[in-house]
Formats: sequence, C-alpha cells, structure tokens
Amino acid sequence: MNDGFKQRLVGAVVLSSLVLILWPIVFSQSTGPVVDKRSQIPKAPVFEKYTVPKPDRPVSIEPIVGTVEPVNPIGQVDMVGQADSVEQVDDNASLASIPVVEPKRPMARLKQPPKTQQLDKKGVPIAWVLQVASFRKQQNATELKTALQKKGYKAYTRRIKRGSTESVRVYVGPKLSKQAFTKDKIDIDKAFKVQSLIVRFTQ
Repeated sequence: MNDGFKQRLVGAVVLSSLVLILWPIVFSQSTGPVVDKRSQIPKAPVFEKYTVPKPDRPVSIEPIVGTVEPVNPIGQVDMVGQADSVEQVDDNASLASIPVVEPKRPMARLKQPPKTQQLDKKGVPIAWVLQVASFRKQQNATELKTALQKKGYKAYTRRIKRGSTESVRVYVGPKLSKQAFTKDKIDIDKAFKVQSLIVRFTQ
C-alpha cells in the first residue's frame, strides 16, 4: 500500500468523524425550554385631555357687591359682650411682649340668692323628718324600721308618751328642708301602704 492511498484513507476517516459529530448539531431540533421573550407589561393607557367649562351664574342670583363677613363655624356661638375685633400682633414680636386679653364672658342670668337656713330660738338649724307610722307594739315599729333601712333610708324609732298612752313612732331623716322628702314620701307611701307626714325634727 503506497503512501498516497494511506493519506486518502486517513482523510476519509477524519471527514467521516467530523460529519458524525456535526450532523446532530446542525440538523437536529432544539429540545431545551422555550423562553417567552414577549413583554408582559401592558401598554400605557391613553388619557384624553378635557377642559372644565366655566360655570355660568344663574340669572336669579345677584352678584355680591362689597365685603362679606365671615360666618361662624358650626359649634361656635357669638357671646354677649364679646370684642368685635382682634388686635393685630406682629409675627416677630416675642411672646412676653404680646398682651394677653381675657375674653369677656357672656352675661349670666341673675340667680336668686340662696335662702339662709332657718334657726330656732336656740340657734340650732331647723330640720324635718318623715313620720312614717305609729305603733303600740315595739316589735311592729322595729320591723318597719328594719325594712326601711334595708331600702337605704335612715330610719329610727322613738317612744312617745301622751298622758297614759304610749306609742312607738317610726321616722326617716332628718333633712334640712321639707322639699327633700317629696320623692321619699311618695315612694314610702306606695311601698308600705302608709300615709306618712312631714313634721319638725325634735331632739
């Protein structure tokens, strides 16, 4: 075998090897993952420009001439005797140099002077009690007193002797005015079926 034939044979083998290596690369289809290269960002919306028409004044409304006084906000009421204007203060002035003006308070209704407490001849304040009932037996009076105390009343008993007759009376109080017993009298009379009396308190 001559050298020329050997060289042609080696060249054919090399060429065949290259063909076998390059064939799959050139003619085979790609089996890798497909990447979507399209953009997912939506397009910017298109805004239409528009103009606001100038409002037309109704014919029935007359134009305002001159200055308009400010209206008080909700919740504020003009006070009687309040100053009509506020003194202007320089913005650069110190707090110490700014005069403090106390607002004038509204005129309050004149109240009747409180009634002075009445005193007896000994100088002791006159008080009143509610006489609830009178019993001959101490036990009955004690039971009523206990029932009144359970309802929150300041009840007590006192033995009264008139000639040869003795009785035990049940009282509630004392208080410094008759009007203080108005509600208590109604409630006690209704609850205990009695006709109580408002009498002077005596020690």
